[in-house]
Amino acid sequence: MSLLESKEVFERNMSSSYGLDLKTPMEQGKLKFLEFAPLSSSASSDMFSQIVKVVLDAGAKRLVIDSLNALFSDMPISEQRRVLEIVVNNMIKEAQCTVIGILEQSIGREGIGFGIEEFVADGLVVFESYVDGLEVKRRAVIRKMRGSMHSSRYQGILFKTAEGLSFFPLAE
Repeated sequence: MSLLESKEVFERNMSSSYGLDLKTPMEQGKLKFLEFAPLSSSASSDMFSQIVKVVLDAGAKRLVIDSLNALFSDMPISEQRRVLEIVVNNMIKEAQCTVIGILEQSIGREGIGFGIEEFVADGLVVFESYVDGLEVKRRAVIRKMRGSMHSSRYQGILFKTAEGLSFFPLAE
């Protein structure tokens, strides 16, 4: 589900930047792209009804929301909490669908999101850009993953063409 870019732009970016072919899985019905314009909070319930319907009808195993920033830009905190708890946690989790919410934040910003995501989510993986000397680097850390043992150390991130993400330990 994208609130930021069209299907065509997404396909082109994934292909040219990472060498990923998304057209084939879309043509095979294995991947669906839902495109929405950022909405006012009053119009968001229709959008969520459509999303839940697609997830249930397709038997989707994953739902990626890009981005929570755009989704929540016009919503009061109480509405954000309702969306996360009712729509994501209850309706979509019942369908055994994993929801991945992308949340963007500026370099150097300490807080995560709007302050409620980490309490509602079963897992929280933070991808960060940071400045090291004269270079911007990327790293990730698992802050929370209910029901699993995991490292709480930062890992470096490497984007490999046609393979996607890989992680490596950072030197101490």
